[in-house]
Amino acid sequence: TESEVRQLHGATTRPLTLGLTASLVHLIGADLMVWAATAFPGQALKLREEPSFLLIDALERQEIDLALAYCAPLRPGLIVESLLAEEIPLVMRADRAPTGDTVSLAQALTFDLAMGGERDVGRRLLAEAAASHRLDCTVAFETQSIAGIRDLLRRGLAASAIPYGSVAQELDTGELVARRLVPTLSMTLCRVQRRVDGSLEGANGFRDALVARCLAMIRERLGPFVLSR
Repeated sequence: TESEVRQLHGATTRPLTLGLTASLVHLIGADLMVWAATAFPGQALKLREEPSFLLIDALERQEIDLALAYCAPLRPGLIVESLLAEEIPLVMRADRAPTGDTVSLAQALTFDLAMGGERDVGRRLLAEAAASHRLDCTVAFETQSIAGIRDLLRRGLAASAIPYGSVAQELDTGELVARRLVPTLSMTLCRVQRRVDGSLEGANGFRDALVARCLAMIRERLGPFVLSR
């Protein structure tokens, strides 16, 4: 029905809605929109920003068409393809940072931590790593807002195990610094789509080109925080 209505109005393709995490929107969102408008002028692109777990929920409710989500679970009706592994550093204000390029997990857990909720990928990975080493993982400031976490970090009130993209600008200016965690904390970026009759729903050249462009920009901008390609 939607397709027939669009044809009546002279539109042959519907907008594609891509779900990205906040860190990826900060890292590549604006440039991705500009690229899509230039490379595929007849194809509208919409971006939706949510945590990974909410992107998966939105896919299942058919609110978005495609998602780049971290550590996506295998669920009936979805196809999940692993794309790359990204290292998660511990980030804090420069004057609060320990010396050296690395920080042990035990030392990281002594900081007042600002993290997302319990379903948040970074929070979950940090808690799992702490549990495997029989360490306590206490979160002092819980918020799903990346802006809120950045503000706490800039004020020197907390540290956070947070994706590079979420704080790329502050790291570039030196306002915040990143320390590599030992052992390494990493998360897997996945392409996630709905499954229809055993194949990708509405697979087309635009989707593949879009994901390829996303990956190229992510790999370039994450630099040393990309663990596998």
